[in-house]
Amino acid sequence: MINRLSTLGMRAILVPEEIVADKIASGQLQRILPDRQSKSMPAYALTDTSLLPAKS
Repeated sequence: MINRLSTLGMRAILVPEEIVADKIASGQLQRILPDRQSKSMPAYALTDTSLLPAKS
């Protein structure tokens, strides 16, 4: 959703370059702070085990 809004000119986003490389290459997005890098952050995902198929 944020990625889509950014291509509509709605906001700046901070995402890994791999996710938007095609949009940068096509000119849909441009880097606004090319000399800045964000710090690495851990990512976590929570799921409800009832959503996973039962093991047989």
